[in-house]
Amino acid sequence: MRYKKTLVFVLSAGLSLVAAGHRWSDSSHTIGLISDRGGKARHPSYMADGKNRYTQIVTATILPPYRGDARVALEGSPPMKYELHSAKPIIDMGFRNKPRFQDNTFYDLKPGDRISLWLIMRPVSGENQLVDPNHKTDDKKCVLAFYDTVSNKSLLRIPIIFKGKEDMDETIHPH
Repeated sequence: MRYKKTLVFVLSAGLSLVAAGHRWSDSSHTIGLISDRGGKARHPSYMADGKNRYTQIVTATILPPYRGDARVALEGSPPMKYELHSAKPIIDMGFRNKPRFQDNTFYDLKPGDRISLWLIMRPVSGENQLVDPNHKTDDKKCVLAFYDTVSNKSLLRIPIIFKGKEDMDETIHPH
């Protein structure tokens, strides 16, 4: 029995080390701070251009004194159809406020709240664009933007940069 546990551990560790060396170019994770001063993204996300689907996982903390509701929108180009899904805890221990997420808006955000969001993007062309037409950024760069619903003030902007495979440097990570 002891050898069986050791073998399972060694195989698991080996598989984890091999998987850690692979870079998934169609998904990334970013961390942000939502504030009434414009917020801050820890770093931009880089994704390889030319995929038919991208996934961005966003986690953010609400900084004082911000309280309110925040609308979330994908802006920029290339044009993307997108879906937003709020991640809920598997087991709710009741320690934190869980802001409600509906129609791409977080409701009842308070200082200290933590949110998590899945952004699923698919490139589109022609008339079927769901990218917010009111805000434009550079080509091949989208921005996941959070706005206060009352004042329309920017609370956080997270750059998502698409690069060709030849431009993807080994130092760029899909965090």
